Amino acid sequence: MNNIVLLATGWGPQFGGVNAFNHDLAIGLASELGDSGMVFCVVPNPKDSNIENAKKNGVTLIPLFDKNNTEKFDTGWVLEASKYLENSHPGVKIDWWVGHDLKSGDAAVYAAQNVSGNAALIQHMSYINYSQLKDGPPTNTIRKHEEQKKLFKSKAALFAVGPKLTKECEALSGAKVTQLVPGFPEFTSQNNTTHKIVAITFGRMDAASDRIKQGGLAVSAFSEALNFKKEEFKISTLSSAQLYLIGMANDAEEEVKTLQAKADELAGRVVNLLALPFDEDRESLFRRLAEANLAMMLSWHDGFGLTGWEAIAAEVPLIIGENTGVFDLINETLGDSGTACVQKIDVRGRRGNGSDESNFAPDDLQDVKEAIRRIASDLPKFKKNAQNLKKYLIDELTCTWSETAKVFLEALISNQTSDSSIEKTEKLKTPSENLSTHGPFDIVESGNAIPLCAELLLSVGQGSTFEEFEPLPEVRFGRAELDEIKGFSISYGLKEAFLRLHLKNCNIRPGMRLGDDIETQPHIVAQGDNTWAIRGPKDGDVLARRAIGSEALCYLEAEPNKCPEVKFELYCRKRDLSYEIFNDDNNKLAPNKDAILKAFLTKILEGEGSNAILSKAKLIGRDKEHETD
Repeated sequence: MNNIVLLATGWGPQFGGVNAFNHDLAIGLASELGDSGMVFCVVPNPKDSNIENAKKNGVTLIPLFDKNNTEKFDTGWVLEASKYLENSHPGVKIDWWVGHDLKSGDAAVYAAQNVSGNAALIQHMSYINYSQLKDGPPTNTIRKHEEQKKLFKSKAALFAVGPKLTKECEALSGAKVTQLVPGFPEFTSQNNTTHKIVAITFGRMDAASDRIKQGGLAVSAFSEALNFKKEEFKISTLSSAQLYLIGMANDAEEEVKTLQAKADELAGRVVNLLALPFDEDRESLFRRLAEANLAMMLSWHDGFGLTGWEAIAAEVPLIIGENTGVFDLINETLGDSGTACVQKIDVRGRRGNGSDESNFAPDDLQDVKEAIRRIASDLPKFKKNAQNLKKYLIDELTCTWSETAKVFLEALISNQTSDSSIEKTEKLKTPSENLSTHGPFDIVESGNAIPLCAELLLSVGQGSTFEEFEPLPEVRFGRAELDEIKGFSISYGLKEAFLRLHLKNCNIRPGMRLGDDIETQPHIVAQGDNTWAIRGPKDGDVLARRAIGSEALCYLEAEPNKCPEVKFELYCRKRDLSYEIFNDDNNKLAPNKDAILKAFLTKILEGEGSNAILSKAKLIGRDKEHETD
């Protein structure tokens, strides 16, 4: 059993994005664990609707009532939660306590030390990078930074949301940190309106946050975009444009009036500005987002930026600050093909005085104004870009909470294993895997997901040592048949496949790799992210025969005094699967039945992800002290 307790200050988006992330992660974990574990979440002062919502999604809320301070999870609440668990679930042992940064991280560490199990910590923010603009004197920033440093040096499994925070957490802790990519929320409909701009920016919009989140910049730039000089060509979609500003405080009536007057002045006309309080009803919030056709996340700094991520999920054209985790994720995952799908802004920012002085630079205003007009001038084009961006990200990252939960659980298992490489090998090995020895390495090969269609075998080149070695994967393909469905036979193969390496304690030596020379290896392409594309040889339109195996893939070097490990993953994308479906009379099926069966088979092969894992293998270095002659 794997029993997990998450510690939060609210269930759902109450009190901000950290709790929204916790909500979705908890539900994803419950779905992934199924009957193999239980997921609990400790929450102060939950509503009955919160308890029911959690129960419906497989999560048991542990309520803590009459708690006044919900800004931070008090370590003293841990023992109260533990006693509640003992009474409600006698005999259940907790394996992991999950804390969110400074909000509940200390409590998770305390629970692991004083109750049972282990701690897992997730970093959501980097105070040293923004707090001085929001939280007053630099001493406050330094204090929070030191608190984070102390927390993430605790004995715990470490996680961070997106690449920017993962790097920050590694710098804080000096340890390995697992990146978590949030799942996309589901949107049943998107706005196909092209006759007018419906813009949105949302999140916490209080005055203290404006220097960071730049809500004032969004309103000012939108207003200026509506102000056309006589000699300028007017963009028709801006004539009746509207802007939703969601996230105002409930008592911000005067602030809203001031903002509206400023917007009208900048636009030289009345602006349809709808400034609304923050909405804790996520369905309502997402409906509002789905009605938009332009979104702005203009943060001067954001460790990740869930609002921008949700806009991408809704396929809304996005104007985004470059200094955000979401932009880094797009750039590092997709490169130019991804960043070209958004309007990126280098938000310079400014230390406004809080009254009549703005928190943004003049160039910020001009850049965002121009980006708004670019989108407004060709909405169909930018809508298509938004659709492509979502598709590209799903192809590469899956972007489901189920996948986030899988990554989280795999990292927890990894953190529970022994440092001994021999013990690690035995724990990683399952009944469906074969273990063999090649020189100073153990090789663990998994069974193939679609036998006869793809095969991966693994060895190392002659002369390979523990410190320097040549991986020799052997990959074969062919057309296979599935005749288990009564009345039909299905012939299938792959149009293209990929081999990806996941490296631990080792690196690829600079220089030529297999697939760099188009003359000698025309069917293999060495790509980035330790990935090789396999595009031949082919029999008709599908891969056939041995594609890789006669030459070393690359040259690897182990890090000093560390045990190298390489995971090989052979996979294909959804569009790479090729089918031919026949009935018992050897006649091709009508298109409608063909489509149904294709969808069925695709679901079998791919589950929830967009990639089908065909086969896996691991190359694990054996510690020298365990080697035998």
